[in-house]
Amino acid sequence: MTMEGHASKIVCSLLVNHGMPDPLFSAGGVEKIYNEARSTDKTLKLWKDGNHCVTNHATETITMFADFFMDRLK
Repeated sequence: MTMEGHASKIVCSLLVNHGMPDPLFSAGGVEKIYNEARSTDKTLKLWKDGNHCVTNHATETITMFADFFMDRLK
């Protein structure tokens, strides 16, 4: 599965949170999706030591997601 031809259809607020050493999905692929998304409200956070789901930074990522949604659901 790829996002080929789909990323450019993303227009909603977008938060991309990615562990750079993720063996399943490359940081380059994540950056490509982020760059191709047409969202004007988008954030990319790359963790140099993050695992696949960035669970090794759980407190920070959960806080980031909560803040992201709270800011947009006001």
